[in-house]
Amino acid sequence: MDLPFRPRPSAISAALLALAAAALACSQVTLPASTASAVPLPAVTDTAAPAATETTPPQPTDKPTAVESAPILLLASGGNLNMRRGPGLGYNVLAALRDGEQGTITGRSQDSQWFYIGIPSQPGSSAWVSGASQYSSVQGDPTGIPVMLVEPPAPAYLRNCTFHPVLIQPGNVLLAEQFDAPANQKQFNPGIYEGYDQNVEGYPKIFSVELREGNTVDITSDGLDNTYACP
Repeated sequence: MDLPFRPRPSAISAALLALAAAALACSQVTLPASTASAVPLPAVTDTAAPAATETTPPQPTDKPTAVESAPILLLASGGNLNMRRGPGLGYNVLAALRDGEQGTITGRSQDSQWFYIGIPSQPGSSAWVSGASQYSSVQGDPTGIPVMLVEPPAPAYLRNCTFHPVLIQPGNVLLAEQFDAPANQKQFNPGIYEGYDQNVEGYPKIFSVELREGNTVDITSDGLDNTYACP
């Protein structure tokens, strides 16, 4: 009678080792975290990134230079000029622009015949001077100067109250006798005048007066020292 086969203990141990090896070979092997290789990362610092800056457009270096225009001058050349309150012979004389003196023009009349300038002998004051006189010399172009408006002058008169005709100078104007009114009175521009009796030999001077705007001056004495009153 055959006895059942019983493997020997050594054979059983060898078989178990073989099965364990096969099982290990078929399973996934995971390395411990401590043995994994660390991939180096780039170093990080706490330096802030540069902030974006606004781009300032380039500024021009050549700035336009203000050009100051030369003053326009009026010069008295060859003689003296009357300086009047307004632009015309009907205004009072305020001063004289003497030969060689000049002033800066700051105003002009509408017809550009009269110019407003400073009075050299009176700092801070100005008056009008004729630009049409033979003694006037305008240096520069005055057309760009502002026009200044002035109220009309008040008329002035000389009246002859005598019974003799009287010749008025300057102007060579004859005033009739008192009884020949209104021919005995005439309008004159402000200024200095003299009167000469035309009925007396030698035509003596019988009066001298400075006539001003708005005034009426009566001639009341003749060359024979007679006195009169106007009606």
